[in-house]
Amino acid sequence: MNEISIIRLAESIAEGELYELNQAEVSAVLGWVTRSKSNEHRQALEQALGSVDTQPELALNALRILEHSLFFNDVFQQGKAGVSSEFEHDARRRRYRLLLSAFHPDRVPGEDGWLTQRSQAIIQAYQVFKRNPDAETEEARPEAGAHHAHSQGGRTPPHRGPIKHREGSLAMFLRQRFGGDRWLAHKLIGGLVLLLGLAVISVLLSEPATLPETAFDPRPSPRSVESRPDAQPATTAVNNETPERSAGAEGGDGWIRSEPQTGIEEEEPASIEPADATTRVASTTMRSSAVDDSAGPQSSSLASVTTSAQERGAGPPAAIDSERVEPSPVPRQNGLANEAPIPSRSERLQSNTGQGSAPPSASNEGSEPGPDPARRQASNARGDSNASATRPARAPVIEPSSSRGGGPPPGQLSLGPVMRHRVGELLQSYQRAFETGDLEGVMGLFGDQPRLDRQSGRAPLEHYFTTLFEASDGRRLSLQVHSAERDGNDWIVRASQRIELLNGAGTASRVQNLDVLFQFAPSPFALKITAIQAQNPAN
Repeated sequence: MNEISIIRLAESIAEGELYELNQAEVSAVLGWVTRSKSNEHRQALEQALGSVDTQPELALNALRILEHSLFFNDVFQQGKAGVSSEFEHDARRRRYRLLLSAFHPDRVPGEDGWLTQRSQAIIQAYQVFKRNPDAETEEARPEAGAHHAHSQGGRTPPHRGPIKHREGSLAMFLRQRFGGDRWLAHKLIGGLVLLLGLAVISVLLSEPATLPETAFDPRPSPRSVESRPDAQPATTAVNNETPERSAGAEGGDGWIRSEPQTGIEEEEPASIEPADATTRVASTTMRSSAVDDSAGPQSSSLASVTTSAQERGAGPPAAIDSERVEPSPVPRQNGLANEAPIPSRSERLQSNTGQGSAPPSASNEGSEPGPDPARRQASNARGDSNASATRPARAPVIEPSSSRGGGPPPGQLSLGPVMRHRVGELLQSYQRAFETGDLEGVMGLFGDQPRLDRQSGRAPLEHYFTTLFEASDGRRLSLQVHSAERDGNDWIVRASQRIELLNGAGTASRVQNLDVLFQFAPSPFALKITAIQAQNPAN
């Protein structure tokens, strides 16, 4: 359009003159009515006529001219409107939006009646366009009577055959949907970054590797005993009661109450199997230290033990050592027959302490079990060193002297499958705090709301440990872990627990054996014990 055409169009709108508009004039009028910035002739009409918002009469004249050009007998002429199939798809879509905006019922107040009819006709044509953009449209204005002649003719036969989907419809849909979005690349990159961040967060919040599924050996290994900072040789509590008295002293609460006795009965060694190299070194060191540290009342008690053992008919000290330590001459079937025999106690004392004690003679094997007065006098004369040597050997379990560490020796700790896990470290801290009587340290290992059997809260648990600490001068806790398994984020550990309450002399006055189920749960800062459930082994 040139300047003359724009001036003529502005005069027609101002005077309300109806005439046929071409495509360029239709675009200019639609741009002025809808104030579309994409039309290049809108500004020229706005300079000539002014803004459409301030002059509703001129807007109504423009809509009347558009209606005269685009509708014939209430039929929407798509070719005149620029939405027929000969135009591009995007241009048709934009023209439909301009037409719907121009003929909106609220465009001119008081003229919503005929504007609604024209708007509905445009909406129907737009819906057909969205369903099938390639549908044939009416190109020319029909002449008088052509409408009725066509309607009276034969109907078009229905379409037969399968409906073929137009190729590239998905690509065209995506192009129509996202083609005009200039922030599409930024949105895609942001979505990818969000997915990557979620994956990294899930990896950081995941739980560490599970426990190694290895076969559990119930016997404590020497390495597990030496790995503790306060490692001392494992001890076995001496049972000062006969089986009949022990059975009668055990109460319903699981505690075994010991009564003071005048004599000390020595128990038989659990096994005379040859110990490994680690156990030999530990046993030699502990026995040599027992000889050096024994003095005073301890030596006299050991001498009384030797005298009482000889009066009951036991053989001489050297004979006792030879009978209990020398290996059996029968060849073993498990491959240990070629190992060197374990030296007797007297030989180990001679090699470690430097004291010259006579080796056991060959006549000891055939000697009678009766007492030897000469050997008894020599044993009493030698005093503490030989008195400590008369005690029978106990391999592989060693009972260390309680005077070396300044207190009672710790209990046994067999971690089993939780040896190198945070659960094992927590059980070590639990044993250490319990044996030292550190109530604050014990309670620091539990969570905010721990459970003790059926009781919940920290108060019952604190009362339980306070009662145990106040009822004894010392205590010993032994734990043996049997199994450990996951329960969601928690750990369920089954173990055997032995609590020994010691008196002032360092002996166990009360003993309690329980089967315990520990539950561990991760807290925001560390692993905590959240529940303890105990029952008697008989149950």
